[in-house]
Amino acid sequence: MKKIYLIMLCSLFVFVTSNIYTQGLPNGRYEPIDCVNRATVVQAFIINGDNLTIVMPMIGTATTGKYKYTPGTITIIEGDKTVSLPCSYDKATEILVYSGAELKRTSSKIEYNGVEEQKIAQENFQKYMGGCKETPPPPPPPPPPPPKEEQLIFLIHGLNGDRESFFETVNSLNKNDNYFDLGYVSMRNRYVPTHPQNADKVNELINQGKNVLVRIEFSAGNLSFNEQFDQMDKMLKKFEGHSANVVFIGHSMGGLASIRYGMHYAKNNLNKKVKIITVSTPYQPNYYARWVWGGEIGENETPGGFVTFISGVINQERGEAHRDLGGIGSALSDLHDSWNNYKGTDITLYAISVSINNKLTVGWSEIGDGIVDIPAQQGSFIKNYLNVEEWERVKIQPTIFSPFLMNFGFIDVINPYHHVNTPKLKKVIEQIKQIIEQ
Repeated sequence: MKKIYLIMLCSLFVFVTSNIYTQGLPNGRYEPIDCVNRATVVQAFIINGDNLTIVMPMIGTATTGKYKYTPGTITIIEGDKTVSLPCSYDKATEILVYSGAELKRTSSKIEYNGVEEQKIAQENFQKYMGGCKETPPPPPPPPPPPPKEEQLIFLIHGLNGDRESFFETVNSLNKNDNYFDLGYVSMRNRYVPTHPQNADKVNELINQGKNVLVRIEFSAGNLSFNEQFDQMDKMLKKFEGHSANVVFIGHSMGGLASIRYGMHYAKNNLNKKVKIITVSTPYQPNYYARWVWGGEIGENETPGGFVTFISGVINQERGEAHRDLGGIGSALSDLHDSWNNYKGTDITLYAISVSINNKLTVGWSEIGDGIVDIPAQQGSFIKNYLNVEEWERVKIQPTIFSPFLMNFGFIDVINPYHHVNTPKLKKVIEQIKQIIEQ
């Protein structure tokens, strides 16, 4: 039978031959808050059910017995004898007061380990001999930088464009480890994608640190604003339920489609951030489109001879896109008003504008990319032109100046710069990447 070494720990004890107590303390390890008490009064109380282990200071050995507790007293039971010690417990603070020392419940550890306790006893004694100067804990390591929020990126072609309009853009971005080309979704061509095109696949790639690239292809390149909106809604439904923020990148008319659908998407996905990036987008009525549609033009609006010649050679298929882009009807002004009246803070609009160095003889595009003025690409009002008022909250990017790229052979001459080469420009791709990652 173990002899109970409690006399050295207690200034007062009472022998009791009867009176059995039924209330217990929470299981766990109770250690003195004060360094002196840890080294001189008691190293720890360990309570496990109705067993109490008292770990001795300086040596780390222990005495174990049954116990009972009532407020003000803890009683150690050994056979038919008991030893009662003054003790109180505050349930709110989990502090046990024993022999003048405050013992704090520090953990739910309820097993005694002699080797470990002896090591702790030596450490406590060394601190006591050193004047109980607590060594401050080392500063916590700096938190890791917040993870970059990878995004689902939709690329939308413009007037008479198709999925190939952004081929070079996607191909260039996909060379980076943090981008993944998920192919294209088309209303025009039958297409069997290499990878599943759904929310689960997007979430899988996002969790791998990838920005996911998806090209959008309309059933035709000359759809009205309304038709583009309806087709985008159908094509994007297959990605419903993904967890990524979203970027819409649109070239020319695709920029206007991105703005319209982007607002709709942001309103219906309040937990997501939305970026819209427009490239050479005509925020103002476009005279080239108006002329192809057959709308009336004034003397300051007459196209230059070069574009007149080009358009005649192309024999461009006229569609309702030309009507809406040309400002004939209210489609463009309605979109402008919707954007300027949009109150959400979850969407950001960026405008990339491009200008050619050797200017074409085009009255309305002398400082633009051959089809769209620089002010129109930036959402600005253009004096003496049919106008939609200024577009608000457009983050205008530095204008990209590039030579008019024309290869040998007549076939390249008849393709206006704006429609063919703009999304392929390295500087355009660099600006797109910078906006995505900022």
